[in-house]
Amino acid sequence: MPEELRRVMIEHRRRLPEEALKKRWGPVPKFVFPSTEGGIMNKCSYRRWIEKSAEKAGIERTRLRNLRHTAISLLLNSGADPFAVQKLAGHSDVRLTTQTYAHVQADALRRAVGVLDRFDMAGKGGEEVGHNKTTAS
Repeated sequence: MPEELRRVMIEHRRRLPEEALKKRWGPVPKFVFPSTEGGIMNKCSYRRWIEKSAEKAGIERTRLRNLRHTAISLLLNSGADPFAVQKLAGHSDVRLTTQTYAHVQADALRRAVGVLDRFDMAGKGGEEVGHNKTTAS
């Protein structure tokens, strides 16, 4: 988990008891993001929370699933270890991660080939890299 996210989550959790008292929820909710009544969010309240959060962040209306997909795609596209991404995503097997996000890996592969294309593979004097010409005098 990124350090900034960890700090935000700790601060959020620290404020929950105060919020529970102010809103008269009773005991402090065990959920990270409780409903407006302090319990578990239902599908509608969850969707409204995501929509409000997206609007506040200045991004178009979206679903949490899309944000999750984007985060995993960005990780894989940035060269993160697929086994680490698998664990973060909660996938049971790395194959699920790599197969689900195969399009991301294809993009990364195209970029990698593009990097190779920028190298002068002919070397000095038109010789191929790794080949030395020896001349007998």
